[in-house]
Amino acid sequence: AIGDGLRRVPRASPAVVALAAQLGGASLAASDGVWPRYEREFERYLARWAMEVNPASTAALLDSPGGRALPLENRVLATLAIGGKSAALGLARLAPELTRPLGDEEIRTLAAHFSEPAVRAALERVLTVPASRAAVLRALLALRTSLDAGPLTPALTMAVGSLLASADAADVTLGAQVAGAFKLIAAEPGLSAVLARASGSVTAPVTVAVLRALREIATGPVAAFEKLIREAKENSIRDEALAALAASRAPDAPMRLVQLLPALAGAQRGNALERIAGNSAGATAIVAGLRAGTVAKADIGVGTAEKLRLLLPDDGAVAALWRELGGDATRALRLPGGPGNFADTQLALAGPFTIECWAKLDPEIDQRDGLLGAAGQFDLNFHESRFRVWLPDANDVVIATKRTVAGVWTHYAVTRDAGGFFRLFLNGELEGTSTGVSQTAFSGLNVGRSRQNANAATTAGWLAEYRVWSVARSPQEIRDHFDRSLAGTVSRPAGLTHLFAGASWGPLSGAARVEVIDDAPVLLTAAQAAVQEKKFAHFRALANRGGNAEAGGRIFTSLCLTCHQLAGQGGQIAPPLDGIGNTGVEALLRNILTPSAAMESAYRTFRVVAADGSVRDGFLVEETAGSVVLRAPGAEDRRIPRAEIKKSSYLNRSLMPEGLLEGIAPEQVADLFAHLKSL
Repeated sequence: AIGDGLRRVPRASPAVVALAAQLGGASLAASDGVWPRYEREFERYLARWAMEVNPASTAALLDSPGGRALPLENRVLATLAIGGKSAALGLARLAPELTRPLGDEEIRTLAAHFSEPAVRAALERVLTVPASRAAVLRALLALRTSLDAGPLTPALTMAVGSLLASADAADVTLGAQVAGAFKLIAAEPGLSAVLARASGSVTAPVTVAVLRALREIATGPVAAFEKLIREAKENSIRDEALAALAASRAPDAPMRLVQLLPALAGAQRGNALERIAGNSAGATAIVAGLRAGTVAKADIGVGTAEKLRLLLPDDGAVAALWRELGGDATRALRLPGGPGNFADTQLALAGPFTIECWAKLDPEIDQRDGLLGAAGQFDLNFHESRFRVWLPDANDVVIATKRTVAGVWTHYAVTRDAGGFFRLFLNGELEGTSTGVSQTAFSGLNVGRSRQNANAATTAGWLAEYRVWSVARSPQEIRDHFDRSLAGTVSRPAGLTHLFAGASWGPLSGAARVEVIDDAPVLLTAAQAAVQEKKFAHFRALANRGGNAEAGGRIFTSLCLTCHQLAGQGGQIAPPLDGIGNTGVEALLRNILTPSAAMESAYRTFRVVAADGSVRDGFLVEETAGSVVLRAPGAEDRRIPRAEIKKSSYLNRSLMPEGLLEGIAPEQVADLFAHLKSL
């Protein structure tokens, strides 16, 4: 009968829906046997499906005397089948009758509608029951970024207090996670009490979880943080205590951290300074330390200086430091995209050549966006956002596999060798090689123009450091030098025939113009490149020396899996590392030592400047009309309402910090690379 009714779904009669509700009995226990349990779950599946596609009939059944006479578990299944707010309200009425803990789906159904007083009351009730408390809290954690948990704060605080007072490590850890995720400031005494026991029976993972929660709520005993930074044996505890101290709103926290700098490793100093630079008190403490000589300029990176400049725009010392680090705004070619707007360079290409430049394109990238071209003969442009070489006799000679992301500075390069083969590169990496050849000579080519005629729309975006060579540069040369600037060099490298950079772009056509831009790609000077080459040589020797892969695996877990994943385990901030060993030592070094130069566009830093002036950086998880969700290493996802945001934007910088290898011993570097190469 039900089979016949289901074949006519969604026109099933009330009688069929009633039969489906009767078949939706409670799940069987393990002692009932495998096959009976399987058959019961299959019946429940069919029954629920029938009720889900007939929600009106199901709701009417539940309101009828026959529906109210059904067994409790049958009514629960039918209620869940209705879905939405009606399901949550119905479940809230049934929950007090249940003698078992609520299941995950039931908790999620309630949590999604806890703005309803009856639903909130039901959730508050189950939070007081030890048998169901943990399951409810875990379900709420999974939904934390989509919920405004304000109305539940008292109940959550009470539940967390009970967990933190428990002797069970799992309870304490869960309590800390909930306190941090929902910013339960009232849980601070309980968290601090656990921290006070850290030298006794509390394990390192529990201590880390508690420190992380105190970091999330930006409060806690700063003296205890400082003590752990100085004395804790586990790196994980020291690092988390340092993060908690950096995040603390205590007035003396920034100065305490600055005073601790001499006791920290180089990478720790840089990371700590960047953390506290995101608020006014921290920025002020850093500048005071610079003036007093307790903060070394060498420990301040461009990211830290950028935050200082944002918070202290009128401070002369900050402005000088910004210029010293090469952070001053630079000039680039702005192309507005209208007809006739390009650089009238009239370039000629014959034989082998290399064209390379940095470009940041406006949205809606297509064939109108060209890096170099002339009507009807040659075009370096984009098709469906993918960079390509186009020739009239061959159309797409070679096309990139990766799509260009609008608003992101990207390095593009094209070579043609003596045999007429074309190669295409993105950010120093080979993207494709042509199957055919062309020895055609080209002339009258203009920068920023596609093959369209002069009256057609042209490139919309920015160009910087545009180089033309009379030789086909090798893949190694392009990889090694794409992030370096040749502007201002006294003697040009052999084969470099044209260099357009800064204010020098030749005659400009139409509305093309040179403008100052704050987020120009950060390119290395000759002196900086020499330092970088020395660093690469040092770590290349360590990487190739050989080490203990097993020991390296432990370093890898603590250093890398906070952000990256391997085999589905780890953080969700950076690209997965499955198969990373196949990329080779040079690629590994490049990704670790120069992460911003090697980053994928999806993993750029997203910055939020809050209405209170603080600066928050992270991985953009979600952006809606009402809020943004940021994810930071080792922290709970943070939902920031739009009302609290002054401005937000992507940065031309990776979330991965520089200096990771400098923070560990040479033998550990060798061990780490032995492990990485084994993946």
